[in-house]
Amino acid sequence: MARTKEFDEAEVLDKALKLFREKGYNGTSTQDLVDRLCISRSSMYNCYSDKQNLFLQAIRRYRDTVTEVLITHLRNATSLKSVLHQLFEDIIGNEEGGCFLASCSLESGPWQPEVAKLVKENMDAVEKELEEAIKRAQQAGEISEEWAPKKLAGYLYNNMNGIMLMLSFGANKKACRDIASICLSVLDAQH
Repeated sequence: MARTKEFDEAEVLDKALKLFREKGYNGTSTQDLVDRLCISRSSMYNCYSDKQNLFLQAIRRYRDTVTEVLITHLRNATSLKSVLHQLFEDIIGNEEGGCFLASCSLESGPWQPEVAKLVKENMDAVEKELEEAIKRAQQAGEISEEWAPKKLAGYLYNNMNGIMLMLSFGANKKACRDIASICLSVLDAQH
């Protein structure tokens, strides 16, 4: 008879996510996970099979929480400019040191195709929602129609990730705000 889990899986994944964010995949040992997650080694292996699978589950948890919040904000935006301004502020004010998925992508590279696939799926989902929000904002006359929504979505997403990467290396927050301001000015461009 199978034993029931004696822990809250969402809580465990949140702790694993935080640990992987702090130390990276390669810097996190199995013992680090056991200590931080407060579960036995056997429970960890029974539930997740190995460190790699736990890492993939933590990535999915991030996507299902952080990315879904972003997508919800984009879908419900009454003012895209306000949502994007707040998003850049949230990115710059984030004390956790940049985007977890961007860090995963940089650390894992192409030699971990499962990680690359999850990161790409996340990127595609965010860019698609940005594109749809841009279309709505252009139709409402809130932002310029100068740029095609798909191109503008890629531009905004790239700048968000660039700022997160800069911050992960200790960039000056004022400089990042200046970049965000220039980036957002494109929404009003009329050449």
